Amino acid sequence: MAHREWASPSALPAPKRLAYSIHSSSSCTGPYRPDNILVDKPTDANSRWTSNADGHTDSGDLKTPPGTTRRGAQEVPFITLELEQPCLVTEIGFGKYKNTHPCNLQDFSIFGGMSSSKRYMEPLLHGALKNDPNKEAFPLNHSNVINDNSSKGDPMPFPIKYIRIDALCANGLNYNIAIWHVWLEGISEPSVMTQVLADYEEARSRATSHLVLAHLRRSFLLPSFDSLRSSLPLSVTTSFEHPILSKLHSSFVLKGLFNSPGGAEAILEEALDHGLLREWGNGGKKGKSVARWEKLSDGNPDVVGSAAQGPSPRGGHQMVRVGRKIVLYGGYDGRNLADMWERDLPRTAGGSDDVGPWKELHPVGWGPEGSVPAGRSCHQFAVDEAEGWIYLLGGIMDSAPTEAGAEERRSTTPIPIPSPSPAPEARPTNGNGAAPMDVEDEGLAVPISSGRSSRSSSRARDPLASDFWRYKAVGPGQGRWELLSEDTAAEGGPKLLFDHQMAIYGGAETLFVFGGKHVGARANAAVDAVDQNYSGMYSYNIRTQKWHFLFGDPTPTDPFRSERLLGRTGHAMLFDPHLHTLFILSGNRGNLYLSDLWAVKVSVASDSDDDDADAPVPEPELWRAGAVLPASIPDSPSSSPTIISTKLISADYSREGGPKPMFTQRATIDAESGEWTLLSGLTSETKERNERPVGEVWTRARSGAWECVELRGESPVGRFSSQAIYDPLRQEHFLFGGNPSPEEGTVTRLADFWRLRIQKPTPEEALRKARFLIRKQKFTEMCRTQPTLSALIYLQTTLSSVVDHTDEAEASAFRSCMAALLAAPASNNSYDDDSMADGDEDDDDSSMSASALSVRPVQPDGDQPGAALTPELFAQRHALFEELLDYFPDDERQPREDLRNMTQSRRDSQLVGRFD
Repeated sequence: MAHREWASPSALPAPKRLAYSIHSSSSCTGPYRPDNILVDKPTDANSRWTSNADGHTDSGDLKTPPGTTRRGAQEVPFITLELEQPCLVTEIGFGKYKNTHPCNLQDFSIFGGMSSSKRYMEPLLHGALKNDPNKEAFPLNHSNVINDNSSKGDPMPFPIKYIRIDALCANGLNYNIAIWHVWLEGISEPSVMTQVLADYEEARSRATSHLVLAHLRRSFLLPSFDSLRSSLPLSVTTSFEHPILSKLHSSFVLKGLFNSPGGAEAILEEALDHGLLREWGNGGKKGKSVARWEKLSDGNPDVVGSAAQGPSPRGGHQMVRVGRKIVLYGGYDGRNLADMWERDLPRTAGGSDDVGPWKELHPVGWGPEGSVPAGRSCHQFAVDEAEGWIYLLGGIMDSAPTEAGAEERRSTTPIPIPSPSPAPEARPTNGNGAAPMDVEDEGLAVPISSGRSSRSSSRARDPLASDFWRYKAVGPGQGRWELLSEDTAAEGGPKLLFDHQMAIYGGAETLFVFGGKHVGARANAAVDAVDQNYSGMYSYNIRTQKWHFLFGDPTPTDPFRSERLLGRTGHAMLFDPHLHTLFILSGNRGNLYLSDLWAVKVSVASDSDDDDADAPVPEPELWRAGAVLPASIPDSPSSSPTIISTKLISADYSREGGPKPMFTQRATIDAESGEWTLLSGLTSETKERNERPVGEVWTRARSGAWECVELRGESPVGRFSSQAIYDPLRQEHFLFGGNPSPEEGTVTRLADFWRLRIQKPTPEEALRKARFLIRKQKFTEMCRTQPTLSALIYLQTTLSSVVDHTDEAEASAFRSCMAALLAAPASNNSYDDDSMADGDEDDDDSSMSASALSVRPVQPDGDQPGAALTPELFAQRHALFEELLDYFPDDERQPREDLRNMTQSRRDSQLVGRFD
């Protein structure tokens, strides 16, 4: 399929400012007319367009862009700009008032096209403006893929005569939206635009011809289809669909050949070999991922709890992967636990998938107080993979058996504070000469320490002190605890926290802590007091052992309170090493379940880092809407992280195809692909806080696309306060423990251990599913034309062999085949030996036209003559053909749009007065 090769953007003329006028707008308020945006007057408070919130717009036929909400039943205000001539528009910019203003435009969407009607425009941008006086410019996508199959997915320059701005919301709640100034940049040179317009019109003509061809074929007007196709230019006919798909239509739809040489199944195999099922691979657009759980242990509370069985039922524990080990510590089972367990993972990507048994490293109360961490729950682990250390911070360390507070014990009462303990005896410290952990080796293991630490206290422990530990899990010197700090708050770090999150940026030897609640805080305190109970973000330099406060909640007088990343509990935090970015999502604050998503890009200077790409930006630029960072930037950039930017990715990802707001939802990241996996958690579906645990599995690609993974087979019950880890070597998840019931007075903790494998769609899976559809159609036709016993044998053998019986929809479709068998004509109940033969007729005259075959008797598989290709049979086969086309890339198939539906759409538009 030939197409024009366009020059790279650098070869095009330099963009320049484009002149425009105001074509139309939804409304305006008082003196704030639309033409005010033509000039930039940042000191003139009247030089703006302000829309009446009740103004009319013709955008009601399209959905509001992701992440935005309509103002009740009102429609989105808009303003449409008209260029002097068609151009390639490369940039749109916004001027602003000299001060922050509650009417300032925040979220917006940009559309463009050759028509002033939004129906015929293309979406160009969805963005947001900061609430500050600084001008902002956004690049626009000035190329587009017209669905004419000639570009093979390559973009071509897209001419624009009209630009429409949908003003979605202002920075201040319940304020009218104001735009102060707009400029456009792009390319308007006649030497460029003449060719752009010519190619654009040619592509539109080609796409129109494809729509007509598809309509004629769908309508069984095969002589007209043949006639038109033979009269069109070669560039149009060859780009209509891939030749293999044309062959599939002729063989399957017209001739009824299924599995003979040259039949439908052979052609589908040919399509696989030619890469036409490529979008079913990793990163493709087609197919669904499937989650398959495997229970590795029941965790029966009557038999577990000993070293021979495994950890007791619990919630609020921690579980991490270090090297090829799973390490579990602490939690709550009616008391705060201090036991530690480990379990070996398979050491290779292939071979045996056996997971080793639980091994108890530390029993409850195993070491002298002060020389090992006290029992706790709702604490956090973070793993330094390079050195084999596990860092431990925070948690609830009381011995009360009540269900109070935190993710495992939820209540509005204060968390009991333990009394100071007697001072322990000082213990000798270990040497500190361990080599880096490259690959864990059995020979490097040393006996587990029974209470050694690098620091111990001779004073009574402050019950609110935030102790900070690390444990050598693998590598030389494994098995020892080190007390890094008796109280991190006294050293510039966080107070004693619970339900926080930690992550380590290994390349920069930096640990990040965000969120959590201060131990002892009341959950039902006043709003301002609640704000003081949540922790912000801290960093800890592993090499220098220094803490730095990065940012926290805004103060009560901060004007940008609603535009800041707020502290929370029970959230998820992931670090993407390729993007140098922390992602924070979900959680709980007060009585609110959160579903916002933030990205915090960080840069940590090191001796080898001389790249200026991550240089700090001015403080006002850090926040999406202009809020400034608290004045606590570390003074030593050589050893402290710098926040490059903090960005709100989504205000509510649950409205963008993502999961519901969740508490204690466990999240993991694959460092190579950047894919996230989210497991289980607690959600609230009503304002009355009707909480329930869910057992869903979600993934999010680095591109931002969410997918709710289909569960097949047995799966764990929904729960919260569980823990999950990810093994990147084998791409498996493991889940342990948790609480399946949020109801007060209900104590049901779990000790079951599960493995999760997520199977991604593959081209081979696509071929299997396509075979199922083909064979199901063949069976349906056999029921009408061949002996019933022959059809039954085919159902039980050939058709059944390609069914995935764990897929409930597919299994149900297979079971429904019996209805066609029972509806078979009574005359089909007699048969002879020859009628049992299974094979297509050899007549495969591909040179015959579609119109000639429209009245030719068609032979289904077997020797018995088939029925003529009636309109009804053609409609059945062609519907299946179009279903199969969904397996292929859009630029290889006939248009999916149907002219009949487009005509109905035009009539509907005329009825509501929206069609231009």
